[in-house]
Amino acid sequence: MSFTKCMSKGGVIAAVVVGLAGAAAGPGAAQGAGGGELSARGLLVPTREAVLSAELAGTIASMPVRAGSRFDKGAVLVEFDCRLYQARLAEARGRLAAAQARLGSNEQLRRLNSIGDLDVAITRAEVQEVKAMVDGAAVMVDRCKVVAPFPGRVVQQHAKQHESVEAGKPLIEVLDDTTLEVEVIVPSPWLSWLKAGHRLTVAVDESGTSHAAKVTRLGARVDPVSQSVTVHAVLAEPAPQLVAGMSGTARFDPPQ
Repeated sequence: MSFTKCMSKGGVIAAVVVGLAGAAAGPGAAQGAGGGELSARGLLVPTREAVLSAELAGTIASMPVRAGSRFDKGAVLVEFDCRLYQARLAEARGRLAAAQARLGSNEQLRRLNSIGDLDVAITRAEVQEVKAMVDGAAVMVDRCKVVAPFPGRVVQQHAKQHESVEAGKPLIEVLDDTTLEVEVIVPSPWLSWLKAGHRLTVAVDESGTSHAAKVTRLGARVDPVSQSVTVHAVLAEPAPQLVAGMSGTARFDPPQ
């Protein structure tokens, strides 16, 4: 019997084909005539990916990374012209210094009984208000830099240096390929024996290499039309030569 399903992940379409005799008849029959291998097509996917957007409106001052570039966690991926927000922060800090000076003076006058407690309380509240302004201005300055949430590579730039963008505009698409996962779609009858920890070998078409892997989790839902389920596996060892989107054949160890 031939079992076919199409899988879409991050804009990549992969044909997933399982050629196994009697797969729906149970674990014994799923091995195929003559005890053949349990195999299915699989797709390499990143463990994490994201499209990072602008948190403020402004002009892009620099984008030090390009499509395909690698970066570390915390690296600056996009930086805005931040002079306006830095000026607002400096202004707020100046107001805070003045408010703190007034508070110190009023506290001294209160000790001399020259003013009442209400005057000191009002001045103290003013200091807290200006502190909040400083914190808000500092947040805006921090948002002038878009930093990498994880190590990985740049997939695509959605904006260019010197462009003026609005808040919420997508800027850069990134993924974490330090640990790749394998997504395989298998017949749902395999759930009678396929569990987390089950071992398999992934032969990658593009690289011509084979890699040991193990199942980490099973899909939460069976497709009622195709009677299939998605299986997620992780490679046993790092393979820096592999790239997300590559595909190959996943061969599962026979059930015990």
